[in-house]
Amino acid sequence: MHEHEERLMKYVDEVINRGDFSRFEDFVGPDIMDHDPNTALFEDSGIIPGEDTREKAKRHIMDLRRAFPDLCYTLYDLRLEGDIVHYRWRASGTHRGDYVGLAASNRFVSIEGKGSVRIDCGQIVETWDEWDAAELVRQLKSRETPDHVI
Repeated sequence: MHEHEERLMKYVDEVINRGDFSRFEDFVGPDIMDHDPNTALFEDSGIIPGEDTREKAKRHIMDLRRAFPDLCYTLYDLRLEGDIVHYRWRASGTHRGDYVGLAASNRFVSIEGKGSVRIDCGQIVETWDEWDAAELVRQLKSRETPDHVI
């Protein structure tokens, strides 16, 4: 596994899954750029596509961890292309706190997507994600358990 892939996996494990935000600045560059078209959902966090900073990105992950304290983010099918790591991902967790205007539902949700990160000098400096935000909202509002529960 290439050092960029290892670095990304370590970030996901330590920061996203374990919630160790003391290491956030070690992994994420100060001028990180987010190219996720769904980022508009997170306007309450002050995150605007193309205008992100490390603090806004950190606040976004912290908001996710508050809403889904058992958040589990899994990467697979990693592929390196220059300084960019491409991957597929699955995120799952129980909705126990407010998220994008929806009160805690105590529902388990699971979504999948694909993403890429550009790493420079050991830090994530750009991110791209594609995922179905409408599916997440559907699961949060549904009375059913998602079909693809891990």
